[in-house]
Parts: sequence; structure tokens; C-alpha cells
Amino acid sequence: ILLAFAALVFLALVIIGSWVSRFGIRPITQVADAADDIAAGDRTRRADDYSDSTEAGRLARAFNAMLDERDESDERLRAFVSDASHELRTPLTSIRGYLDLFAEGGFREPGQLDDAVRRMRNEAKRMGLLVEDLLLLAKFDEGLPIERRDVDVQEMVADVAALAQAAHPGRSVDIEAPERVHVVGDRFRLQQALTGIVANALAHTPADASVRVLLTSVDGAVAISVVDTGPGLSADDLTVVFERFQRGDSSRSRATGGSGLGLAIAKSIVDAHHGSISATHTVGGGATFTIHLPQDIRPHSKPRRPGA
Repeated sequence: ILLAFAALVFLALVIIGSWVSRFGIRPITQVADAADDIAAGDRTRRADDYSDSTEAGRLARAFNAMLDERDESDERLRAFVSDASHELRTPLTSIRGYLDLFAEGGFREPGQLDDAVRRMRNEAKRMGLLVEDLLLLAKFDEGLPIERRDVDVQEMVADVAALAQAAHPGRSVDIEAPERVHVVGDRFRLQQALTGIVANALAHTPADASVRVLLTSVDGAVAISVVDTGPGLSADDLTVVFERFQRGDSSRSRATGGSGLGLAIAKSIVDAHHGSISATHTVGGGATFTIHLPQDIRPHSKPRRPGA
């Protein structure tokens, strides 16, 4: 009886040990082996999939998800560096070409040198703006602190529309802002984001297209929509319009003066304010960009008179 009981206990221990090894130790060992292979240079190595019912299985799944996210991040970084290099190479090539022509004896006619210097200054200015945009995006990626002050959104929308019309005298920017609502945030950055969206709409729509800025307040959130009646965006463009160096269709080219960073900067600013930004088709044709921001619920209060 003792021998039979000992055999049953031994068999139970073997089964339990096999179960622990299969579902507990083996996945952890494979994760460690995969980590060693990745450190040795095999970036395609992954741990096997196991059931999420065990801690080891969840560890293996989280490990694989981390590696996939790393690969996607690296790919985005490589694409970003490639696009940035391409954008910077264009003005640098132009400046170097003008300098080489001057060194070889060009620009000897009256006025030619002044024209060449003017063109080089424009290229240098464009390159400087691009570098500033890249630095701003890098700061937002690192968690750039923003001010937390009361912002009158209605006033900000009116200012953006007035500045846009001053920059484009032949165009009109209509506003519909019936409510005086407030948010807590950085007025300068929020205005920069909205200005970029309005400028994008004016730059990439024909002169007869209308541009409107709508301000609404619903369910504790402020919505600022920039609606245009231009050619709009394709379905593919809508999915990547806020990515860096995205210009969309052929009309959104370097000839318009854009680098493809304006909407990416706007998204970074809105994200820093814990809001969201989206792009959709305008009913009847065109594109609609909408910023959603958490609202400071309290209404705008009038200042009290002394002694009141």
C-alpha cells in the first residue's frame, strides 16, 4: 500500500512539474532566449504565443508587443529622418549651386548678384523655419511644458480669422462663435495650432472656396471646426494627414511654401492639452478639421464693480 501510494504521489508530482514547466518556466525561458537572440542581432526573433490565462503567457505576449512597437517606432524614426534630410537637402543644394556659380565667375552682370543673394536668403529662411518646426516637434515629443491659463476661445477664434484675412486679402474667413467659452491652456500654442489649420485650408483651396471657423460647446468639451469647400482629401490622405511631412495630393507641394509639418505641429499642441484633432469630409465637398478640447465649464464672468 505504501509503495502504491508513493507511486501515485510521484506520478502526481511529475504531472504537476510538467504543467509548471510547460506553462510557467518554459515561456519565461523562451522569452530569455529570444532576448539573447535579439541582443545578438536577430531583430525578427519573437517568443512563442501562450495562453493569457497564465502570468508567463501574458509576459510573452507583452514582450512580443513591446518588440513590435519598437520596430514600428524605429521605422517611423527612419522615415522621419529620411524626410527631414530630403527637406533640408533641397535648400542647401540651391544655396550651394548659387555659390558654385559665383565661384566660377557667374553673376557678373548688374543686378544678377543681388538677385542670387535674395534667392539664397529665401532658401536659408525656409531652411531655418523647417529647423524650428523640427525642434518644436522634438520638444513636444519630450513633453514640452505648456502654460495653464484661462483662454477665451471665442476671442482667440476671432483673432485667428482676422490675422488670416490680413495675410490673404482676397479671401474671407467667416466665424460662427455664438458662445463665449473658456479652456485652460496655453493661448499662444492653441492659437498657433488653429492658425496652422486655417492657413492650411487657405493655401490648398481655390480662391472661390469658402473657409469657416465654427465654435461649439458640447458635453464639457469645446469643438473648434475649420470647414472649407475646396477639393477635399482622399480616403488615404485622411488617415495620414497629421503625420509629419505629409502633403497629401499633388497640389500640396513645396510650391505652396509648406513643409508638411503644420498639421503635425497642430496635433502635438492639441495632444499636449489632452484634446483630440480629426479630419473628415465636408458635406457637399471639402474638408473639415476639428479640435476637441476639455472645457473649463464656468461661463465668462463680468468683472465686479468696486463696492458691488
